[in-house]
Amino acid sequence: MQEEETYTSLQWDNLTQNIYQKHQSSTKYSGTWCLLIAVLCIVFIGSSAASIFLGFKSQTQNPCPENWTHNGKSCYFVFEQWKSWNTSKDQCLKEDANLLQIDSQEEMVFVTRSLRTIKHEFGYWVGLSQEGLSQPWVWQDGSSPPHDLLPKQRSQSGDLMCGYLSRNLLSSSNCTNWKYFICEKNMFSYFF
Repeated sequence: MQEEETYTSLQWDNLTQNIYQKHQSSTKYSGTWCLLIAVLCIVFIGSSAASIFLGFKSQTQNPCPENWTHNGKSCYFVFEQWKSWNTSKDQCLKEDANLLQIDSQEEMVFVTRSLRTIKHEFGYWVGLSQEGLSQPWVWQDGSSPPHDLLPKQRSQSGDLMCGYLSRNLLSSSNCTNWKYFICEKNMFSYFF
């Protein structure tokens, strides 16, 4: 009988020891898994933050639509399609833009030098028009251009005259003539 008790007692001690060892080894793996999961979370959060940051950074580098050129608060696009002034204006409106409005000599320099696609031997419609020789020149928004930006070469027609850019100067022509054109949009309108 004593043998039997010893055997039972040994089995019980073995069972307790086995349960303790299993618990200890599963705790060891749980700690390893927790550490691994924590590291993966940190890597994921870090790469997400980097992606967001780089996404905003690229937006600030060129906040304009694809293929548009950024300067100041405006985006510019040169269309090399022959159109009348009114058709050009309508095309710009379809792009949520207006024909180019040059507000300063600095902008004129930017447009004539930086927009590399401009072929200086051609004329490009801008958003400037005049109802007749006795009327003032006005931009599409109704404002008047600075005196130093008025068209230098004027046509003597009494019809509606429109402004175009050629060889770094603003000139005028009958609005029904066909020219290339430049659209300008406020860069903030692109986001809304």
